[in-house]
Amino acid sequence: MNLATLLDLLSLLLGLFSGAFFCIGVLHLKQDSVEAIAFSMWQKGITIASELVAQKYDFVAGAILLFAAFAFQFPAKVWSAYFSSIEVASISCGVALALSVALLFAVVLRFLTQIHCKKAIQEIRDRKAQQEPEAQGKGRS
Repeated sequence: MNLATLLDLLSLLLGLFSGAFFCIGVLHLKQDSVEAIAFSMWQKGITIASELVAQKYDFVAGAILLFAAFAFQFPAKVWSAYFSSIEVASISCGVALALSVALLFAVVLRFLTQIHCKKAIQEIRDRKAQQEPEAQGKGRS
């Protein structure tokens, strides 16, 4: 392995680990925490909760794409001599193929995260709707 490949692998792995720490931090944000932040700290309710949930799911999608990128890049760097000997397509076709596959991954992930995001927001709305009558009942006593 030459020095350029070694440095390339080092930067690839450092990028992977830095992305992992970033993603782990975002994944620690739980739905209960979102509700606490949105309703008790800013008193803005569902608007802030919706934004925080959407950001979390966007980060999750980004994390998945980041790890997929490293999963493709690592073997291409480690076994570059082997992969370089395989002809797939012309440069323009290869670029189009890579762009199409990456775009497909991104669109499918965005679609899936939007579905989960809407479910999570609806769960927050449902919990808040259940808590309001309970709070009103306690206020009358």
